[in-house]
Amino acid sequence: MDDVVYIKNNATHYFNGDLISDNDKKLAGKVTGVKYDDTGRNGEHNLVFVKQVQTPTIINHWTLERDLEKWSPTTTYISNGEIVKFKAAAQRTVEGTLLTSAQKSKSVKKVDTIDIAPVNVGTGTSYRKYKLEGISGWIYETDVQK
Repeated sequence: MDDVVYIKNNATHYFNGDLISDNDKKLAGKVTGVKYDDTGRNGEHNLVFVKQVQTPTIINHWTLERDLEKWSPTTTYISNGEIVKFKAAAQRTVEGTLLTSAQKSKSVKKVDTIDIAPVNVGTGTSYRKYKLEGISGWIYETDVQK
């Protein structure tokens, strides 16, 4: 469990028969539960529960395993305690606060992580957020480097 997955484009319905919207197919979520379906409906027996993690909305549907694909981040995870520098292109915190040149010029220690899935699957952009020592707000992992 805790895999980050997204719904495949060719998926049409959740296990309960509800239609899968095009918007749901663009968003990824964390697997929060797995159950075995012994009814044999849809010829499928492995189901996973997907919780959407990008927005406050939660997808409360069991989804056929065959309709899901695992998402893999495109950047290397930076562990807590590691020292990072801002990339030249970094401009703002996740919350929108402008980074000063003084902040961007320092090496800082990473102290925490929030793992969230990509906003648009397939864009190649990872959206894990890092908390950095001395920086108010969260920073996208794509804005820092070791």
